[in-house]
Amino acid sequence: MLLVLGGSGGLELVDMTGAGNPAIKVNLQGNSRPVWMQIDSAFYVVGSSDGGATWSNWRVALTGAATRVGPAASDLASSGSNMAVIANAADGSSHVSYFSLTGGPTTNLTDDPSFRESVPSFAPDGSAVVFGRVVSRSPGSRPGSGRST
Repeated sequence: MLLVLGGSGGLELVDMTGAGNPAIKVNLQGNSRPVWMQIDSAFYVVGSSDGGATWSNWRVALTGAATRVGPAASDLASSGSNMAVIANAADGSSHVSYFSLTGGPTTNLTDDPSFRESVPSFAPDGSAVVFGRVVSRSPGSRPGSGRST
């Protein structure tokens, strides 16, 4: 189990089987819920290796070794070998990006700077990504939702 510790945001990999080291500290600060990717036998999490100055999508192996996968700001979701992640655009807005662990390019599913997207989630069959959406310049406005297939 990969835990994002409250307060510090530190990451800890916990062996629930009791066979190995009971806890391994991962040298990252977490900024999302971790997701398990069975196809890769690894966890993925949005985190920072520099105290929160920059955020990325990270692969965390069962040994605790962390490898940067690509840009990310917060929130990620997985389905099979596919991932959706919230990434920051150059203008500071946040958008949904999609990629597959089996290869191919990262695809930006949204790019309208007047909206900020968050909390992506895959449909049960993996055919669609659903996410939250608010107007960028009105953070107190009532949230809407978006869907991309």
